[in-house]
Amino acid sequence: MKDQLTHLIPVAIQGIIGIRDHLTIYGNDYPTKDGTCIRDYIHVSDLAYAHVLGAHYLFDGGKSETINLGSSTGYTVLEVAQAVNEIAPLKVVIGPRRDGDPAELIASNEKARRILKWVPKYSLKDIVLSDYNYRKKISKK
Repeated sequence: MKDQLTHLIPVAIQGIIGIRDHLTIYGNDYPTKDGTCIRDYIHVSDLAYAHVLGAHYLFDGGKSETINLGSSTGYTVLEVAQAVNEIAPLKVVIGPRRDGDPAELIASNEKARRILKWVPKYSLKDIVLSDYNYRKKISKK
C-alpha cells in the first residue's frame, strides 16, 4: 500500500519493494556536483544516542541548549538514489524543480561534537539498508 511518505529514503525504498513504480527527483539543474539537491541524513540510532547524551549532559548539570544534529556533510538526491539502487534496481524519473527547494540544506554538528562529544556513526549505506529492512518487514503485514 502506497502511503503519504515524503522523505526521500523511505520513498526510494518503496520504489524497490514494489509500493511505488519509481522515484521522482525534483530538479537536476541545481548548482551541485550532479545537479540534484544536497540534504543531510543521520540514522535514527545516531539521533537517539545524541538524545541520551543530551539527557546525561543535563543530569550532570549542563545548561539547556539548542543543538543541531546532522552529518555536517550531506548527500545529493542522486547519491541517495544510487545507494538505494545498490540494494535493488530503482527506476528514477527526473521531474521539475519544486518551488522553494534550496540547493543545499546541511546541519552543522560542531556544537554537538563540542558539548556532547557526539558524532554520527552510521553511513548513508547503513541508513538506506536499515530503512530497506524495516520497510520490507512492514510491507509483509
